[in-house]
Amino acid sequence: MASQPPIREIDWKKAAQAVQDVATAQNVPTSVFPKPTEAPTVPHSETSPEGQGGATRLPKTARPAKQSVPAPSPTKTFSCVLPVYLIEEIQSRTFHARPHQTTNYTTLMAFKEAGFHVKAEDLVPDRRRSRPKA
Repeated sequence: MASQPPIREIDWKKAAQAVQDVATAQNVPTSVFPKPTEAPTVPHSETSPEGQGGATRLPKTARPAKQSVPAPSPTKTFSCVLPVYLIEEIQSRTFHARPHQTTNYTTLMAFKEAGFHVKAEDLVPDRRRSRPKA
């Protein structure tokens, strides 16, 4: 029986660098919080009311979002009780109207047609497709 060649040791530093190079080239986000850089410490009076602390400021990691269109208005859930036939008709009209339209859009359009003020930036047929890219 022939013996197999021994398994080579893995150079983990080289492998980690190769993974990092690919992640950087592909713009893969990381879940590791960045290490703090040389930053001035926060004065004691700003860290806590008692004056204890001395924490360092961490670098900002989030990039500001680039938005070319106005942001939609803040939303709040509004629940009401409707007859089943009305809910089914809203869903049916939404499904047959356009392929990527939501019941929320259909309802907002009905409010607008009934004379309620609805801002144009809130009338998005499918909000999932208009989220800003990270």
